[in-house]
Amino acid sequence: MVNEYYKAVKNTEKLAEQNAAQLQSIKSATTVSAVANVAAAVTSARQLKVQEQQLELSMQQAEAQAQYQLAMWRQTPDGQAYNRWSVEAARLLQELDERYAAWAMTWQHAIARARAEVPGSEVARFRTRRRTLRQSLLLVLSLVAMGAAALATYISIYAFTEVGRSGGGNEAGSTADWIVFLLIFTLPALALAAIATFLLIRRHKKIKRAKADNRFEMERGARIAHWGFDPLAVSDDYVGFDLHDDQGLHSYVHSIELLRQAENQMPSQEALVPLVLPEAVSPDSVVAPGEIKNLLIAIRQRSQAGVLPSDSAANSLTGESQ
Repeated sequence: MVNEYYKAVKNTEKLAEQNAAQLQSIKSATTVSAVANVAAAVTSARQLKVQEQQLELSMQQAEAQAQYQLAMWRQTPDGQAYNRWSVEAARLLQELDERYAAWAMTWQHAIARARAEVPGSEVARFRTRRRTLRQSLLLVLSLVAMGAAALATYISIYAFTEVGRSGGGNEAGSTADWIVFLLIFTLPALALAAIATFLLIRRHKKIKRAKADNRFEMERGARIAHWGFDPLAVSDDYVGFDLHDDQGLHSYVHSIELLRQAENQMPSQEALVPLVLPEAVSPDSVVAPGEIKNLLIAIRQRSQAGVLPSDSAANSLTGESQ
């Protein structure tokens, strides 16, 4: 028994040593694997950093090459022509901006002046015209009266029904009672219906009388004939008509703006849009306030002279139109 006990202890110790050796081997393998993974990650990060640096360098080289080509192109006849064209295009766009700013400002002044010249009686008639044609108060009163008449009629019918169910018509003297009953419950409904009808008729007559009064239309026609528009019927930002007759002006300006942003495409001289000052509407062809016609004359004179704005603010159309 003793020998067997010692053999079991020896086996146990030997097994424990084997397990410890295996654990140590596993630990060593895990450490080596972790170190290998870290090394691989570091290597991958370095490679990625190198690739990023190469890409950034390539982009810088491409940008430098593009800038060099653009600088060389600027020395060519095409580049020099584009530079001159871009300066003149900027002045043309500035001229158009000044025109439209002066145009809007002059219309605001013209509208304010025209409104101040309209007689007070015309202003009052214009302001009350819509209210006069609607007659809202009479309409509301007539609707209230009709609603009250409908309610009174419902009450009368309900009362008649209840009295008939109770057999009140079989008692002595019931005829007189019925007559009084009918008068009490019927007259209010009839009176309210009559009031509603009267109010509707009165409203119709007032509207008809207002429409028959031709002073409003005559005054409005006179204002339009004098100023080309009705200053009482337009908003403060109203502009009576287009400054230029050319319907393609918007696309023309848009093409100039696009070309001014396309220098890096190095356009040829043939691709440059011809720069022409558009001519404004003839003042003789429109009915407009005096300040509007004066501005049109000034713009047309500049167009005919081919004048483009300089860096000085003294050439501003806004200043000329005041």
